[in-house]
Amino acid sequence: MREGLSVLQKLLPVSFVWNQTEEKDIGFMAEEVAEIDNRLTTHNKDGQIQGVKYKLITTYLVNAINEQQGLIENQAKLIEALSAKIEALSR
Repeated sequence: MREGLSVLQKLLPVSFVWNQTEEKDIGFMAEEVAEIDNRLTTHNKDGQIQGVKYKLITTYLVNAINEQQGLIENQAKLIEALSAKIEALSR
């Protein structure tokens, strides 16, 4: 599994109120999450989408962090190389 940022960028956080308790909450719409990756949702005995498996989203978070760290490291190398060129040119 390599996906990370590409999946997380599709998730749309929402705020909502639970019908039964009228408690305010935040999260994701299970139907929208299922369209992105059905493995991240729970289903009832009839196969209807019931909820989100929030614990599994951390797998995508780890991959996204690793992707971003790779970008940061590449940018740091580029900055170092450009700084060396600027220093050489300024001499």
